[in-house]
Amino acid sequence: MNPSVLTAAILSLCIVAPVADARADILLPHVFSSHMVLQRDLDIPVWGTADPGETVTVVIGNRRGMTVAGKDGRWKIKIGKLPAGGPHEMTVAGKNTIVLTDVLVGEVWVCSGQSNMWWTVDRVKGIESIVAKADYPNLRLFSVWSPEHDSYGKPFEWTACTPESVREFSAVAFFFGRALHREMGIPVGLIHTSMGGSVPEAWMKRESLDSDRVFRPILSYWDSVIAANPGSLEKFGKYLEQLAASKRTGGPAPDDPGFTFVPKPLRFYMRYPSGIRRAQLDPVLGYAMRGVVWYQGESSIQRAWQYRLLFPAMIREWRGDWDQGEFPFIFTQLANYKSDPERLPELREAQRRSLSVRNTAMAVTADIGDEADVHFNNKWDAGERLALAALGTVYGRDIVYSGPLYRSMRRRGDEVLIRFEHTGGGLEVKGGELQGFEVAGADHIYHPAEARIEGNKVVLSNPKVPKPVAARYGWSDIPKLSLYNSAGLPAAPFRTDDWPGVTNGVHTPDPR
Repeated sequence: MNPSVLTAAILSLCIVAPVADARADILLPHVFSSHMVLQRDLDIPVWGTADPGETVTVVIGNRRGMTVAGKDGRWKIKIGKLPAGGPHEMTVAGKNTIVLTDVLVGEVWVCSGQSNMWWTVDRVKGIESIVAKADYPNLRLFSVWSPEHDSYGKPFEWTACTPESVREFSAVAFFFGRALHREMGIPVGLIHTSMGGSVPEAWMKRESLDSDRVFRPILSYWDSVIAANPGSLEKFGKYLEQLAASKRTGGPAPDDPGFTFVPKPLRFYMRYPSGIRRAQLDPVLGYAMRGVVWYQGESSIQRAWQYRLLFPAMIREWRGDWDQGEFPFIFTQLANYKSDPERLPELREAQRRSLSVRNTAMAVTADIGDEADVHFNNKWDAGERLALAALGTVYGRDIVYSGPLYRSMRRRGDEVLIRFEHTGGGLEVKGGELQGFEVAGADHIYHPAEARIEGNKVVLSNPKVPKPVAARYGWSDIPKLSLYNSAGLPAAPFRTDDWPGVTNGVHTPDPR
């Protein structure tokens, strides 16, 4: 098996970081281009390729940096900090000169995950009036397009938000960025790189997965699949190359390689360890930014218990490789949709537990989904709740930025008292009746609970459970969320016990 064969094929499809040609001209990754947004108040790195030993100079505003390309032709310069503003002109000079115009400085966020992050504005129904008014020249998007969504042939470039261009923005990213831009009044840049159906291990390095015994079954599974299907990596690599050619020329799509271990060939790409990272993260890895917003998890519910460890491991890996310290990582707790009534709640629990990782925040979406469609329409609330989390945690706004989060439980006779944080001005009931709570005794059997609010607590009881030992809330794929805070934000589903669930011990991928 030779994973580098697949890597080369993926990179041939996802051409985002060009290398020097025979003339040895200075070349930049596409993310460094006119109309880009640079991160304010950070020492900004700029990199590219040139002739080995060539002197490279970068100038923007009153900042100037100089370096010499290494033996491999690669170079990197840190040009210092810039305040929010612009437009500026950036000049990169060596044997040739590149001039980038209309460069802004503001806040930059990476927006990543799977299809609910990818879902574009033009797919969201009922927002034509919003689209018509989406004239935000200082809100800009750079997309690393994926092959799954028939998007090759589109240019890799920074695009200002207009009523015409916004239709191809990630909808969640647009509403997130619009909220930040309106609140702060400075340029906002969004680097969108997501892949429908993807799982965390596809965004991670193989060596990271190999370093933890809980993750090694992922590698073992795929190694055994490749061994049982000789030539599959090479065959898939050829398929990607042909797909790239068909996108460029408008020719016919290549024949399906006929894999028996995945239902469609690109499912291999979105599940294979490191596959997506190499193609859609590495080209922008290290670009100065404020943080990451993440929407993913639907493809991970079969291994929800493993996700407790896998998702935090991915966050740590990205932070280590980005070399920006513990940058903010804000994620969603999955929306409500018809799925698995046990596994989906366990995945939401794994997401809530990930708040134990420093400098993270979570936006709850389990009340705004679509029972019949995993790709729910209400992307505006999702994006704006992520923005609230950023404004409250990263930018220090004195706001209620999270819905109520479970804090502690104690018994009081035959009742259970659940204490919450992020209650704002107080807990409130939405929908007329406080529902969705359950209690269980030592037999581990849950029963619907009668619930009432006492200050920042919810009191639960059920005559069938005279000695309750555990409680849970919203424990369903389509939960009945009724508890909110004064800011109108929903309480996150949770459970107080840690009894083994249906995904405990499931470590092997499901390629479906």
